[in-house]
Formats: sequence, C-alpha cells, structure tokens
Amino acid sequence: MRKQTPIPKGVKDKLCKMLKSAKNKSEFQKVQCIWLRAEFGFDSEIIGRALGWNPVYVRQIHAQFLRQGDEALRIPMNPATCSDLNRPPVPNQTDHPI
Repeated sequence: MRKQTPIPKGVKDKLCKMLKSAKNKSEFQKVQCIWLRAEFGFDSEIIGRALGWNPVYVRQIHAQFLRQGDEALRIPMNPATCSDLNRPPVPNQTDHPI
C-alpha cells in the first residue's frame, strides 16, 4: 500500500473545535475519522474498526477531505456504504460441504 498523503498542518486544532461543535453523531464521526488520521496517523483499517465503518469508506472520506477541505464534511453520509454491519456474513467453510 502506498504512503498516506499527510493531512495539512494547522488542521488538527480546527478538527478539535469541530469535534466539540458537532451537531449529531454522523457529523461527529466524519470529523473524528479525519482527526484520528491527523492526530495519530492511523490507517483506514484501524479507523474503520474504531468507527464501525468499512475501510473503503474511511479512505473515501480522507480523499474527499484532502480534495475539498471542510466542505467534504458537509456531504451527507450514505449508511449503505459506510458500515460493515450492512454486509452479509461470510459463509463458513463448514457450511458448504464439497
């Protein structure tokens, strides 16, 4: 996997303020998604596990933020794509005899 593009300097303080002023869970989690990467350098797998999101969705949020800045945090979430809970369970090998 290639190296992550760094979050711009000076964004951490702004993200902390945005976390405190979030109006709902969805807004808080999107800001938290960016903040976890900016503050600790976590990758999408770890952030996805922490938020209960699909890592692909975490990467989408990061890419949108890097392209659009704060405006990306105002785009509504699509719950069908963000949660691993919406995926069907992977069948166990013992469930399907050969």
